[in-house]
Amino acid sequence: MKITTLDESSKLIKQNDFDENLWKEAHDFNAEHNPYALKRKIDLGVDREFLKNFSKLTNYEQISEKKYPIDKGKMLEIGSHWGRFSLYKALTCPNLDVVGVDASSIMPEHANKIAEKNGITNVKFYNMCAENLSFPDDCFDVAYAFETLEHVANLDESLLRISKALKKDGCLIFSLPLGHHNDGGFHKQMLSLGEWEEKFGKYFKDCHIENIDKYEVFGRVGGKNVRQ
Repeated sequence: MKITTLDESSKLIKQNDFDENLWKEAHDFNAEHNPYALKRKIDLGVDREFLKNFSKLTNYEQISEKKYPIDKGKMLEIGSHWGRFSLYKALTCPNLDVVGVDASSIMPEHANKIAEKNGITNVKFYNMCAENLSFPDDCFDVAYAFETLEHVANLDESLLRISKALKKDGCLIFSLPLGHHNDGGFHKQMLSLGEWEEKFGKYFKDCHIENIDKYEVFGRVGGKNVRQ
């Protein structure tokens, strides 16, 4: 396991580089109890120019694109929400077959509507939890899980299903908070860096984790572990 700090160029990617109104609107859009906000996002906030704008990605997504650019094959995003990153990848990488899954019963439906409205045909969204991924083995070249794994109820089952869904040389790219981050009870997995390493090591041979700050890490794991 190799642990490093982010290079200086990555450190320059800060949240305040984003359009704060669009960032707030995106978060409002995630409120399942507010279907009006979801419809408003589709009707007013999202077009092809917005979706392909790199600067509108989160800092984790920007770091991923800079460090591990992938533009072909088949990708899975776990915790795709309203589809921001998956839609960006599908629109900017026409040779990439994109699948997004989310535990929400509402988000995938609206993400599919955004894709349809904007004529993006190489992406599909499904209502599915990480613990219940139902894809064939050796299906995806890459999986993404930004700020997601800390929310799953069964981490071992989630990592096992992700590793099975990835091809032999596939990888999982992720960001997540460390256990000492005070989340107000929102996270189900409150693990230290060493505990996260141990979990990943059960299912993947190679692990590279970088500190974003004292609370957050960004990483890439790959190489299915024969012990699974």
